Amino acid sequence: MDANEYFQYIEETSKLALKGVFEEIGMIGEPTLEIFAEAYFKERMLRPWAQRCNVMRASYEAVAPTKNWQEIIDGLIGIELWFMADHLTNDVFDKKYARNPELTSRFGIDPNMYFITSAILREKSEKCFRHCAKKVNPKRENEVVEIFNRIVEEAYLHQWLDYHDLKINRIGFNELKAKKKDIFMRRYIDYEAGNQFGKIAKIPAILSEAPIEEVNALEQYGRILSTTIQLTNDIADLGDEWFYDRENGILTWPLIAVSLEVGKYCYDMPQKQIREIYVEKGLFKEHKRLIKKYVNEAKKHLRKIFPKERRAALECMLVSSTCNRFYSLTPKYDKTYKVMPAQIKSK
Repeated sequence: MDANEYFQYIEETSKLALKGVFEEIGMIGEPTLEIFAEAYFKERMLRPWAQRCNVMRASYEAVAPTKNWQEIIDGLIGIELWFMADHLTNDVFDKKYARNPELTSRFGIDPNMYFITSAILREKSEKCFRHCAKKVNPKRENEVVEIFNRIVEEAYLHQWLDYHDLKINRIGFNELKAKKKDIFMRRYIDYEAGNQFGKIAKIPAILSEAPIEEVNALEQYGRILSTTIQLTNDIADLGDEWFYDRENGILTWPLIAVSLEVGKYCYDMPQKQIREIYVEKGLFKEHKRLIKKYVNEAKKHLRKIFPKERRAALECMLVSSTCNRFYSLTPKYDKTYKVMPAQIKSK
């Protein structure tokens, strides 16, 4: 699978899944809430590819290569609805809800709108998973719904860590060096990135009654994918216009590294200075090597179990999910152009 084949693959998946998302939003039953939810989705989340539903499709094709992936379309719609629900609450915690001129000009600034919409979409997403399981494998319905509920629970725990425990006002700088490994485990390993990919990847395997070796391989792949995505997002935040992690005092791996480099918390330093230290002191390269290490580990889990043609899309996701997020830290940074890999291959 080369780059063109891969991007056609994810666009095909996303187009169908996001069509279902809009249909579900249109059936909420309260016109003003439907208008807000649709406007939010278009403004904050509409993109040519949707990562979570593509992981689910690729996992299903890995364990059930002779079946049509559209059999689990309700599950893909469900995970994208949940992602939107999770995004809505994150925007409240990050205070992003007050910074979107399109939405605030139409709907005002009220975080309660975000919480209410999130709660409704969370319920709809569970119904989508139930419907998917009933259609594909009714015997596994309760197990799939239980996994989905665990995704939701851990996502909220992850938010609690971000906005309560893992903050500079909770851990003094003198404690930072001793606690950084624990911080890494809690932020990047214990609850994954959004706490979803390990479980998303194994749901199709459970529905298709795949051997336990395949279930475990997909779960490990997904967990590592989550870690790489969270690390990548935190690195990319150093080049973000709003620099949310610094503004909210969140202890991310890049900001911890810069703080230890300068001998104090760096959160009051200008963004440009933080970014320059991160790049010039070799911290950026060090963290990219760490991500590459995790990517190679995820590939090992796949290659032990799946032949090349069944793991191709999953391997491509490991590359595409990380390589395009560092553009703002590169010397040739141009806001109008995000560097894409010249070629993505599953070897």
